[in-house]
Amino acid sequence: MITRVAEQAASVLDGRIRPTHGYYRQPNKWIKPAVTTALEELKYRREGWEPLPQYGRFDMNNAYAADHPLELLLINGGAKELCEDQIRQQGLHLHPPIVPTCRRALTQNHPLHNPVCWIGAEPVKLPQLESMKDLEPFICRFCDRQSATDQGREQHESVMHRAEKGNIRTGETLATSLTKGLAGQGKGQSQDQSMTLDALTTLTKEITKLKRTRTRKGAKSTVSV
Repeated sequence: MITRVAEQAASVLDGRIRPTHGYYRQPNKWIKPAVTTALEELKYRREGWEPLPQYGRFDMNNAYAADHPLELLLINGGAKELCEDQIRQQGLHLHPPIVPTCRRALTQNHPLHNPVCWIGAEPVKLPQLESMKDLEPFICRFCDRQSATDQGREQHESVMHRAEKGNIRTGETLATSLTKGLAGQGKGQSQDQSMTLDALTTLTKEITKLKRTRTRKGAKSTVSV
């Protein structure tokens, strides 16, 4: 009885405020939160955006709201609106968002969820996953970090493993250059030169093998950011 009264009171309070954000479908089919004032909506419509008022309005005025931009859409049953590209690019298939059971929008009356809001909360179900293929993560070839896309993996490796990638490229280039140089000397090679050439050839093969191993490691988890 107390819970029902509290929910009714919250509903009345929420009805007296005017949150500023809602959802639109962009021309590329992605769902994006944005300001829903009359002037802004008119501008977005001219750009080909489709308003989705059925999924409610909310305020985006704190870090939590910015980090969970699709929360109210998912609370109100809008998971079906997400296109496959958005699901993949944002990694929603790897880490489906958990939606609060309070089912309340983030507004000035409810700026953040409290522990009670999360009782019984579960990850949202994305019906699109039933028909989507190649949903495995892209694994970093240096530290096993998971990325949603191949582009995400490349960006992570370029930033976090720049030195390792550079060392592999440098070693491969040096070994290849030296091998070609020694091989170009022809029959006049000494025994030492021949042994050096054999060693460099072996080094080149080992570097290539290392790259293939790391590629297979990533491909094993991707099957195909």
